[in-house]
Amino acid sequence: MITLTMERLDHAVVLKLPTDHEHVMVALWRLGLNRDPHMYTLGELSAVFSYDTPEEHQMVRLIDMNNSLHFALCSLHEMLAPPVPYAQQLRKKLQSGSYRSAKDFYYDMESLVFDPKHMMTYFYFPVSGEVVAKDGSVTKADDEMLCDYHKMIEFAMYTVQSQTYFWETELFSDVKGVPEKLAFAGWSIEEMDGVLFGEVLLMHLEPFTNEELEDLAEKIEQINSIDFAIRMKHWSVLTDAGLLHLYLCSEDGDYSLIDPDDFLDDEEEADMCLCPHCRKKMAEQGLTADGVPPASRTEAP
Repeated sequence: MITLTMERLDHAVVLKLPTDHEHVMVALWRLGLNRDPHMYTLGELSAVFSYDTPEEHQMVRLIDMNNSLHFALCSLHEMLAPPVPYAQQLRKKLQSGSYRSAKDFYYDMESLVFDPKHMMTYFYFPVSGEVVAKDGSVTKADDEMLCDYHKMIEFAMYTVQSQTYFWETELFSDVKGVPEKLAFAGWSIEEMDGVLFGEVLLMHLEPFTNEELEDLAEKIEQINSIDFAIRMKHWSVLTDAGLLHLYLCSEDGDYSLIDPDDFLDDEEEADMCLCPHCRKKMAEQGLTADGVPPASRTEAP
């Protein structure tokens, strides 16, 4: 186990790794600091690491006291749990002392993960918002407002992901059959025809089975409705109409993923039958119009 001790003004806090963002915020709060780990370097926090194994020593050796607390935590969590398909290769190099810095490790992992030969599967989810006015009244944010703040919402989504600390594939570690195939997982916010929606990109070495796709969809809904929903509550942006809050669900609170056919252009839709009868028949078969489970789209390299 890796342990991080931080001190300030005669007070000390201890974090045991792996940890989570909420524990880190509490630790900074106990030191009387702003609860943002990006703001402080390890040196400013008088950080001291301890470890139990030679491999953990090699991990800690790569951390610089000039690194921010957030960067150090992300780096160590990625070393502790690298993507499964490349874990053995990366750990062997860690144990041998091949890396000179945490950035060296990251660049090496990145070169393996972002292989153009990997398959890509996309999942889509709804995005909605509420505006709280000065008088406390709450109204739904329309599509135009959400699109106006697309870039800010995209950054909020990135921030929520980065608070995971682990490489995002670790979020799917309990999905049977998936970790051995999964190289990368990333959330983003996209706009199409004046509508904002969420996208999850999975890069993988082997095709997912239909059962795995269904389990992945369920897991993404769980992550959006629990882990990310809690963290997204801390985000808002001040608009002329009031405070805009974002939700990774539909306006009625439904976290179900969206059928990607809903975002096809008119020309593509004209080539397939999407009438209620055919949609019902495909749903009963667990398929979309092209024969894959709903709410996913896979692209071969």
